[in-house]
Amino acid sequence: MMAEQYPSETIRAITDFLFIGTDECELHPSDLVLVLGNDYIDGTMETVCKLYQSGKIKWDAKVILSGATGSLNAGKALECDRLYESAVEKFKMPPELFIKEPQATNAYLNFLYSKEIIEDLGGFEKFCSILCIVKAFLMRRASMYAAKLSYPSEKMQYLGTVDAKGRNIGPDTWWKSQVSIERVLGEIKRIGEYGISGDLSIF
Repeated sequence: MMAEQYPSETIRAITDFLFIGTDECELHPSDLVLVLGNDYIDGTMETVCKLYQSGKIKWDAKVILSGATGSLNAGKALECDRLYESAVEKFKMPPELFIKEPQATNAYLNFLYSKEIIEDLGGFEKFCSILCIVKAFLMRRASMYAAKLSYPSEKMQYLGTVDAKGRNIGPDTWWKSQVSIERVLGEIKRIGEYGISGDLSIF
């Protein structure tokens, strides 16, 4: 989106800060993928399937599906199980691609527990390119968690998903509803609070 299309310079600045991902067409092929659990199950795995079919996710990649059941989806099956079922049953992806991480209940733990799996696979040095797939407005905080946990920044790529039928919090839509505005401004507040407490890295 061109800068002149934003309703204000403030909206442009917030968008540039939070929505840091790479366009799908510009992604380097990745041999390690981290999918952060969320409640946008089929939409997330449809994106993963398209990336796999287009070669943006390599045929022999490792795809970590990370997520337990958090406060926002209490009573539902584990996020990693639901993501896996969507990938294999709905989108017919090879089951051997996936590794389920069933403990994480928030974004920081997604990265922490996934790092343990990565270390069991041989460590970051074994992989050439790491793709993190996360809700679009969470990409900045995700990158700061990754930095805090010493994920190699030179190998990291981020791709955001947007539930257009839900809150529709994307880089060109988030300011169009009060609910989405509140969620985005709340995310900026969280980044500040977590950064001050030392849970995020700004480096």
